[in-house]
Amino acid sequence: MARGRMIVNEITRDKRIHDLSNDTSRLAFTWLVTFTDQKGRVFGDPALIRSTLFPRRDDMTIEQITDYIEEWHAAGLIVWYEAGGDRWIFFPAFKRHQVGFDKRHEPDSVRPAPPGPQDNVPGSSTAVARTRPVQCTAEEKRREEKRREVKESPTGADAPPTDSQAMFTALAEISGIDWRVCTDSQRGALNQSEKRLRKAGATVDEMHRFADWWSAHDWRGKKGERPTPAQIREEWGKFKAWRAEQPTGVPPPMKERAPPTPQQLLWHKALSELQAQTSKATFHTALSGTRINGNDNGTVRVLACNEIQLDWLTQRMHDSVLKVLRGIDDSISEVAFEVEG
Repeated sequence: MARGRMIVNEITRDKRIHDLSNDTSRLAFTWLVTFTDQKGRVFGDPALIRSTLFPRRDDMTIEQITDYIEEWHAAGLIVWYEAGGDRWIFFPAFKRHQVGFDKRHEPDSVRPAPPGPQDNVPGSSTAVARTRPVQCTAEEKRREEKRREVKESPTGADAPPTDSQAMFTALAEISGIDWRVCTDSQRGALNQSEKRLRKAGATVDEMHRFADWWSAHDWRGKKGERPTPAQIREEWGKFKAWRAEQPTGVPPPMKERAPPTPQQLLWHKALSELQAQTSKATFHTALSGTRINGNDNGTVRVLACNEIQLDWLTQRMHDSVLKVLRGIDDSISEVAFEVEG
């Protein structure tokens, strides 16, 4: 096996890579390519992948790696198959991306080939069904349960710092980020912006007034886009200059924020329960960003963000979502998923 493989720069523009649940999944996928043999095949056991890619991270569980492999397979980035009593991964685009690759300098592949053509992708007639994920050890389960039990606690390990919780929560709300299940990069951006804005003397009230200013004065806000934590930080000076130009006395009124509807409360409660039942990677892939779109005579309609998420919800999460919704409201008889248009 070679010491490495070529990673072409088009990977940064690949929508399937962009739509993966988090940066760890994207990084793991990229690193795994470097361990392939000359046929683009590599071991597919989640335990082996974890020990190979993350040998120094004891917080990375087999369950998380399994979730990453499943979403790569669902996105068509790999084929995950079983052969010879073991599991393997095949990269369909390997041959196309390894430009100038000379097989003569490497031994022939000893790993079994996936059934069907070597360019098959998940979803085709030759795609291979995935096997059941391996069982987590007792220690891994304990760590996962410890991470989950603090998600809903405002003072838990995953909660924002106590002395800046209000500012942190306001930033997350304005940015449209659920801080309980956000990625490490999102949490880092929120923390960085929160510290800088508090140092600049910003208050929670000003944060909400910034949100009104953004939607009324910034061209991105006029298009309905929410600001990122970095954009809030960058545009804060413009907002303060605008506030200074306003007449002194009573500040301009903030837009009245409508309270959440019963349907929104229903879906928020359902998401909280589903979050406790699934891994973080699965929750991000299948449920993050979804919202309720109505309840028609007992059929709850849920909007997915993209086609990949729609596939996850329809093929894998339907029964779990319906069970949770029925547990909250027994008048619900069905759940339907659709892509936000």
